[in-house]
Amino acid sequence: MKRRPTTDLPADFGISERVRKWAAVKGYGNLDQHLEYFLLQVEKFGYRYSSWDAALMVAVRDDWARLGKGQAQVCAKCGGSLRAGHTKRKIGLVCNDCEAAA
Repeated sequence: MKRRPTTDLPADFGISERVRKWAAVKGYGNLDQHLEYFLLQVEKFGYRYSSWDAALMVAVRDDWARLGKGQAQVCAKCGGSLRAGHTKRKIGLVCNDCEAAA
């Protein structure tokens, strides 16, 4: 499968109807705040994407803006990012790797 070419941020980029519908189905809110943080990161690092909507959805899903709990969700043992799967323990959230090593 051939990769689509990446592009610079479109001048009129914003929260599309596609992103709004996706966020509503998934239960994500605060889209304006997520967009603001996303745009700052794009500017800061010069990101280029083949799908800007998809890139924003990933940023919302992964909570780049850290709006979900007011802080990033990290493993209490190793400090790594918690993604799909984690275990709540007395010491806090633990990633699968640290749980397996316990």
